[in-house]
Amino acid sequence: QVIAFLVDNDNNALFATQPAITPAGTLTFTPAPDAHGTARVTVRAHDDGGGDDTSAPQTFTITITSVNDAPAFGAGAAQAVLEDAGAQAIPDWATAIAPGPANDASQVIDFQTSNDNNALFSTQPAVTSAGTLTYTPAPDANGTATVTVRAHDDGGGDDTSAPQAFTITITSVNDAPTFTAGADRTVREDDPAQSAGGWATHITPGPADESAQSIAFATSNDNNALFAAQPAVSPGGTLTFTPAPGAHGTAHVTITAHDNGGTAGGGADTSTAQTFTITVLAPNHAPAFSKGGDPTVLEDAGPQTLSGWASGISAGPSYESAQAVSFTINNPLAALFSAAPAISGNGTLRFTPAVNQNGAATFTVTAHDDGGTADGGVDTSAPQTFTVTVTPVNDAPSFAKGGDRSAVLNGGVQTVPGWATAISPGPADESGQDVTFTVTNSNPSLFAVQPRVDPDGSLVYQPGLSLLGSATVTVRAVDDGGTADGGVNTSPPQTFTITVLLV
Repeated sequence: QVIAFLVDNDNNALFATQPAITPAGTLTFTPAPDAHGTARVTVRAHDDGGGDDTSAPQTFTITITSVNDAPAFGAGAAQAVLEDAGAQAIPDWATAIAPGPANDASQVIDFQTSNDNNALFSTQPAVTSAGTLTYTPAPDANGTATVTVRAHDDGGGDDTSAPQAFTITITSVNDAPTFTAGADRTVREDDPAQSAGGWATHITPGPADESAQSIAFATSNDNNALFAAQPAVSPGGTLTFTPAPGAHGTAHVTITAHDNGGTAGGGADTSTAQTFTITVLAPNHAPAFSKGGDPTVLEDAGPQTLSGWASGISAGPSYESAQAVSFTINNPLAALFSAAPAISGNGTLRFTPAVNQNGAATFTVTAHDDGGTADGGVDTSAPQTFTVTVTPVNDAPSFAKGGDRSAVLNGGVQTVPGWATAISPGPADESGQDVTFTVTNSNPSLFAVQPRVDPDGSLVYQPGLSLLGSATVTVRAVDDGGTADGGVNTSPPQTFTITVLLV
C-alpha cells in the first residue's frame, strides 16, 4: 500500500509554503517573509487500502523565532561649502529612516559615520537619529572627503544597514595676506636714500595651502612733498624712501599687502591696512621755557602743586613740536623736603616740605627735549634758578600729666616734683623755646594756694583750712613760639583730680 500524510495547522499566515510531509517522512515548510510566531500542526497518515485507512492524529509545533532585520535609510545629496564656512546642519539629509519591518518599529536608530579625510573637519561629519547631517570644516582647510554612513538599530542580530557613501567638498577661498609692519622711521633733513631691510616681517599670503601665492605691497602717504623717492616696500619687506632736499616734517604712510589668490567665492586678496610715520627732522634746537616765581610755603604745608609754574615750554621750532620736553632740577638741602621739587612736562612744579623742617633752598633747572644732539643739535636749555622758602610755623608743646592727687585736711603746701613729664616745646627746631603751664580748676575755694605746675613739671597746691572736697584741675602747656602763620603755642588740655580728705 501507498502512504500519504494529511497535514494542517492553526496559523497558515506564518508560512509562505505550508508544512507538508512526504511519503518518506520528510517535513517541509517555508516561513512567510518577516513572520514569526508558533503554529500547531496536526498530521495523519493515510494509505490506499480502503477500510480503516487513516491513522490517529499527531500534533507538533513549529516556532519561528523573531530575528532582527537590518535598518534602512535614504542617503541625501553630496555637500559642497566654502572654506571657513563654519558649522553646518542639513535637516532631513537622511530620509526614509526605518528600523526594519513593522515588527521592528519600536527599535531606536542611530547612524555610524566615517570619512577618509578627518583633517578636513574640526567637527567630524555625523547624522542625528532624525536624519540631520552636521559637520564643521577645519579652519583654512579645503578638499574633498568621502563619508560613509550606516544606520544602526538596537534590535541585535542584523542591526546595521548596508553602507552608503557621499562626498563633502570644501572649496578653497583665498585668505587675505598678512604682515607685521616695522617701527616708525625718523631721519634728518637731507639724509641720503634710506633702505631698511626686513622692515616688514611675518609676511605670508595666507595659510599653508596658499604658500605658493606671491605678495606685493602698495603704499601711500599724506605728505608726498617730504620725499624725493616715495616710500615703498619690496616683496621681501625692505622699506625704501629718499627725503626731499631741504624738507622736514612727518608723513603718515599707509601700507597694504596683496596676493594673487583672487576674490572668487568671497575670497580676500588684500590685507588690513597698517600705518606708520616717517619723520624727517631738522637739526635739533634747544628747548625753552619761562620759570615761575620763587615759592614760599609754611612749614608742614603738605604736598604742593603749582600748575603752570613753568610756561612758554617749547621743544624748539614748530616742526619740533612732537618732541617731548622734560625738566632736570638739582637738589640741595634734600633734608628740607620729603618729596624734592620736580617739574612735569606740562610745567607743573610739585614738592612736599619735610615734616617740621623750614628754611630756603635754591635750585637750578634745565629743560631737555628728546631731539638729540646729532649734527650739532642742542637738547638742553640754558639753566635758570629759583628758590623755595619754607617758613617756620610754631608747633604746639606737649607733656605727660601725672596721676590724680589727694591731701589730708589742713595738710599744708603740697609739692609733687616731676608730676608733669616729657615736657617738649615741639620738634627739634623749636627746642630753644620756653614752656610754662596754665592751670585752672573747678573749685578754687578749696585751696589756700591754687594748684600750679612749674616749668620743671612740679605740681604745687595747698588746701584751705578746714576745707574738704575735690576739684577737677585743667592743665595746658604754653610755649613762647607764638601763633604767627597759624602756629600753635598751647597744648591740648589735660585734667586730673585733687581730693582733700579727712583722715
